[in-house]
Amino acid sequence: MKIKLFFISTLYFLGAIALFAHVIEEVTEDELTHDAYVESALFPPYAPPVTYMEMDSLQYLRRNIVDLHFVEPININRPLHELVHDWKVDFFRPDDCDCVPFTPAFVPDEVIIQRLQAMPTAMEMSFNPIVRSQIDAYANRRRDQVAHMLALSNYYFPIFEEALERHGLPLELRYLPVIESALNPIAVSRAGAAGLWQFMPATARGFGLEINTLVDERRCVHRSSEAAAQYLRDLYNIFGDWKLVLAAYNSGRGTVTRAIARSGGVQDYWAIYHNLPRETRGFVPIFIAAAYIMNYHSYHGICPLAVDPLFLGVDTVHVHQNLHFEQISHVLDIPLQDIQRLNPKFRQNIIPATENRPFALVLPSRSIFAFIQHQDSIYAHNRNQHFNHRVLASATASGSTTVSGNFVLTHHRVVSGENLSTIARRHGTTVANLRAWNNLSSDMLRIGQQLIVRRQPAPAQPALQPIVVPEGHEVVNQYHRVQRGDTLGALAIRYGTTVAQLQQWNRMTNTNLAVDRMLIVNQQFVEVSR
Repeated sequence: MKIKLFFISTLYFLGAIALFAHVIEEVTEDELTHDAYVESALFPPYAPPVTYMEMDSLQYLRRNIVDLHFVEPININRPLHELVHDWKVDFFRPDDCDCVPFTPAFVPDEVIIQRLQAMPTAMEMSFNPIVRSQIDAYANRRRDQVAHMLALSNYYFPIFEEALERHGLPLELRYLPVIESALNPIAVSRAGAAGLWQFMPATARGFGLEINTLVDERRCVHRSSEAAAQYLRDLYNIFGDWKLVLAAYNSGRGTVTRAIARSGGVQDYWAIYHNLPRETRGFVPIFIAAAYIMNYHSYHGICPLAVDPLFLGVDTVHVHQNLHFEQISHVLDIPLQDIQRLNPKFRQNIIPATENRPFALVLPSRSIFAFIQHQDSIYAHNRNQHFNHRVLASATASGSTTVSGNFVLTHHRVVSGENLSTIARRHGTTVANLRAWNNLSSDMLRIGQQLIVRRQPAPAQPALQPIVVPEGHEVVNQYHRVQRGDTLGALAIRYGTTVAQLQQWNRMTNTNLAVDRMLIVNQQFVEVSR
């Protein structure tokens, strides 16, 4: 009996070997390699039988790849109320909008594929289960966010497109900030990327963006868009494929290069998909979904909101000295939040401008002329309150000046190789003066030391001129009772005069106002009737 069972078992074993050998003969070495590759792509269990020819073309992989484990960018899933707070924009539903919100029925894959193919893009708009899931996410749980971003796009997209056009790049790249930041200029990622285009600090500085305590140009729509266009152009020159460019933009050039190497050198996003980090794998599908929904939102019952026209009608003016947002707000009567919204690159409401380093200030178009006309009043308004603590800091620059008592002092920062003699010759003074002005007990200097190199009398302040009343006339004054929040600048604009004139009429030597003070805001000479 035992011999019989052994004989039967041996026959089964030999038969299995023969069957395996037969299968091996029919499958080439390349096909085995590709079989293992396709298996790693995580095909859905319901996928139909596939021919090896179809596998070799990678078309099946592009159409059917699935992934339940990629990580979505943090900014696209932020709660809407947080985004609205950061946008600082007033949204409303326009009365003249023809769009009617509705919840659409299920849209077949074939319809979405046709719409993607109809989009005029240089980039191939692939479709697969991952792209479909992200389109459904935008059309359903992110639909309110889409309605808001459609409104913001009227302001941001023309700026994006101008930068992309300047570098000859596809205009569909304007959708990149939609998924990177949800069009939020102050967005910050977990890794520290910031701004509309989500630049990391090192990359941003590499493209000339300034980042410090007061300024972050990653949050400037114009400067960051120019830097992003240059970066995207450079990546395309390396990879020559826009999907790989997007992946490299998200995770870095080295990450994509290593993923290509691990995938056998195949230069195709879907081929290297599972060798990319989880945070990068979904980047291209989400980009395609965002481009789709921003074009076909009305087919999914998503109606764009509108924003305050003030947000769209803006212009710029250059600032050449330190300026605080509150100075502008008080004198021009512009809400502080509006200035912050239009100028997110200034992190502390301070514009640290100088003659050698001016900054562009964005204001509502209707306020540009008023700023130019009253800029002296704006710069002077409450200046000591905002910049008294920055006097010493401003003196750190070589050649800068400060006022001390009755003198204007010019400063110099010592650099390597300098001594008192060379500094004195450079600034047309003597070593003795340098010693006296700087209380130096020896000629020893240290690099970075600040020296006073010129000391001149401060210009005399103009005295208040007496009011001369013409003969046969009397003075008729118009008064204003000072309310809390009033400023000379705002009152000058309100009553059609200047700050200097208000100070002259009211015998004022500064701009401080006391609540309930009766202030002369207009003065006329009226002929006395006889």
